[in-house]
Amino acid sequence: ISVLIKRLSTDTVQNLFDYVKRWSQSSGIDSIPMQKAAAQLFGIFVVTRPDYIKRGSNLADLMALTVKAINKYVPFDDNSEWELLYFNLVCVEKVNKEFPSLVGGNYDLWGAQIKLLAFPHPWVMQISSRIINSHLASL
Repeated sequence: ISVLIKRLSTDTVQNLFDYVKRWSQSSGIDSIPMQKAAAQLFGIFVVTRPDYIKRGSNLADLMALTVKAINKYVPFDDNSEWELLYFNLVCVEKVNKEFPSLVGGNYDLWGAQIKLLAFPHPWVMQISSRIINSHLASL
């Protein structure tokens, strides 16, 4: 998928990115698999086409959708849908690696990151810790 996205024209990438944004905002009983795929594809876009992600409002849109998805789990009662949360956190980790200044100023995200250090699933706790560690190491 990464190789294909690298080779596509900007217009085609824009169309795909728009589809992925719609998937991330889907609702209903069958929306969780679409949202998981969207979170994973957002991460692929960040890694393979950072030049495209920086254009216009793409990065702001991506972060707004990702932070919104993460904040749905705070406060948390159980870990039944931890995978969607985890995939969104992986995307944030990739954004933090490519665009650290954008993540550093997002206070809604950092409040959630601190709370997610106590999430019931260890993978979520671990990636939250990695994101925080990566940010603090860069200061």
